[in-house]
Amino acid sequence: MIGWRWCLSNELFSPTCRIWDSLGFTRAGLIPRAGRLRRADGNGEEWVDSVIYYRSFVDEEEWARPIDR
Repeated sequence: MIGWRWCLSNELFSPTCRIWDSLGFTRAGLIPRAGRLRRADGNGEEWVDSVIYYRSFVDEEEWARPIDR
């Protein structure tokens, strides 16, 4: 074990969130209207939310154990 318990993703915009949800990542936060992206139909731009994700590398019971130093 290398000591990593979780990882944090970069800022992701809401149209790509389904992929990260399906991969087992957990939503850690939301920044409303964080960026402007081109609309799917190509007609202009729209404000979209940004989501921060993380993924735990350990089971829930592992979080309760003290870290050996």
